[in-house]
Amino acid sequence: MMEPQELDLVVAYADDRAVFGPAHARWLADFPVHFEPVCILMPRHGEPIMLCGPESVEYALLTGHIRNVRAASIFTHPDEDYPYAKIHKLDSIIAEAARGLQSVRKVGIAGRGLMGFDVLSAFKETLSQVAWVDVENVMCDLRAQKSPAEIEVIQYAYKIAETGFQAAVNAIAAGVTEREVAAEADAAMRRAGAEGTGIDTIVASGSNSRPILARSTFRRIQANELVLLTIAPRYEGYHAAIGRPVFVGDPGDEIRRALDVACRAQEACFHAMRVVPRFARYKIRRPVVGGLRRP
Repeated sequence: MMEPQELDLVVAYADDRAVFGPAHARWLADFPVHFEPVCILMPRHGEPIMLCGPESVEYALLTGHIRNVRAASIFTHPDEDYPYAKIHKLDSIIAEAARGLQSVRKVGIAGRGLMGFDVLSAFKETLSQVAWVDVENVMCDLRAQKSPAEIEVIQYAYKIAETGFQAAVNAIAAGVTEREVAAEADAAMRRAGAEGTGIDTIVASGSNSRPILARSTFRRIQANELVLLTIAPRYEGYHAAIGRPVFVGDPGDEIRRALDVACRAQEACFHAMRVVPRFARYKIRRPVVGGLRRP
């Protein structure tokens, strides 16, 4: 990707606290970002460097696959002291990664939409003479080409999701709170190997089920209503999302008709799916992986 675009350096930002964000650090270095954001400097030639906060250095060395990890001043808190950490300035780190600041002429940036103003400004001030290229879509297109190992991981992630979903269904009953159901789902997925969730498990009942998103509450599920379940366990960095309606008794004809329309629409999409031929290099389309089972 860097060669044809003549990029000297790629700056890949990652912050798992933004669940919608591209986990570039997980993909590039198998590093699960936690507590502090990180940034990977990937030169066209040479070894990458990971930038992180001072509390993440040893964690990154223990967990990730990039051996050169630096605590960067851009990820420190102005009101905190770090007496046992060596803090590096951004210009010196970039100069090391790119073998001199003067050799950097064109930089690709991925994850820019997640970067704070101060961090982005620091990069642009340090590399004020370079051309910046947004490579977020190109990076995501590369990541969309799944290896056999990735597909195996994704398939197992969905087995975890099915386990959690079944545990939630078994727990749903009139008088049970939404959070009690969510707890059963989360516990089952953890036991099955999930490292966490991509989004908080959603159990929304009655009027709470009207929006597509909800936070599970202490509301008690009532008889003859609909419960919306959405779960997304995270396994080895990959999320397996399942969203389904569950009937408690008979919620009425209108809801049943709406469910039937949704099922028929999804089945039509499923039957329209086709295997995509091997992607042409640098002319990549995102594949859709998945199937459908009626609720």
